[in-house]
Formats: sequence, structure tokens, C-alpha cells
Amino acid sequence: MLHYYAVKNLMAYLAANPQAGLASMCADLAGPRQREWFNLGGQLVSAADMARLIGEIKASKYKNWHEIHAAYDRLWAAYPREKQRHALGTLLELLAVEKLTPQLWSAALSETLRIQEFIRDQVYLSRKKDYDNPFRRATYRNEEEMKAVIGTAEDNSFVKQTRKDAEAFKMLVAEISARG
Repeated sequence: MLHYYAVKNLMAYLAANPQAGLASMCADLAGPRQREWFNLGGQLVSAADMARLIGEIKASKYKNWHEIHAAYDRLWAAYPREKQRHALGTLLELLAVEKLTPQLWSAALSETLRIQEFIRDQVYLSRKKDYDNPFRRATYRNEEEMKAVIGTAEDNSFVKQTRKDAEAFKMLVAEISARG
């Protein structure tokens, strides 16, 4: 799942920066991986940013709660890039390399697609298990009645959405793969 997290976030970077390719993404997100994060009211903040914010509060840089919240908002605005930087560091560590080559990136995309398809399939199997449960079936006179009331696993909205998401993901992987 770390692999999936890392590549999905790097794909988000590339989707948000259509002019970017592998080399420019790696250059933009280069740096050491942040390993220590704090949950600041539901928002993840790096240890360095947290220490800086606390230091600024102690130094009376902010005069009121509105200014503190403005600083918090700036951290929130920077979070997607910080998460993408973390994702690159995570992927490099998982692959035990210092540089992401086109071959490694292609393999990482393929593996992430495989994981996405596995998730899609597991969602279906999990929902199907619910529909096949003999205790659930016992509350209906027959299968037709059950289908009329709750539908089928194939008709389940979550299954449909997961399949739709997996197809969109597959198309995004193909688009990003074509960029090089």
C-alpha cells in the first residue's frame, strides 16, 4: 500500500502539472523524505513546520487567532506538495534507489495499476460475499425477492463507483506513461 500511496501522489503531481515529466517532477520534489509528522487538528504537518509554527507563536509573531489560522492555512496550502515530496522519497526508499529512472517509473506505474485492479476486484468480492451470505438470504423468500429488494453485487453503487474509478485510473496511467 505504500507503493500505491507513493505512485498515486506522484501521479497527482503530474496530473496537476501537465507540462511536467519524470525528470522535472523528480527535480521539483527532490529532497530528504520527511519522516516525522503531527496531526494538527486533522491536518498533517511536518515536524519542521510544526516547530516553526510553535516558535513563531512563542515569539509573538502572530497577534491574534486570525493570524495563527492564516499561518495554519498556509501550511494547508503547502500540504499537497509536501505530501508529493514525501511520496517520492517513499517510492525511492521502497525501490532502494536514489534516482527514479524511466524504467523504474514504468514498472512502478504498472504495479500501481495492478494494485488498483486488485482493490477493484476485492471490493466486488467483499460485496458479493454480503449478497451470498446465507443468513442474509434467509430473510427473503427466494432469490428473486432478494434481488428486487437489495439488487445484486454487480448493481451495488460502491462496486460500480470502484469500477469506474479503476477505469479512470487506468486511463491516467496510460496518459502518464505516454509522457515519459
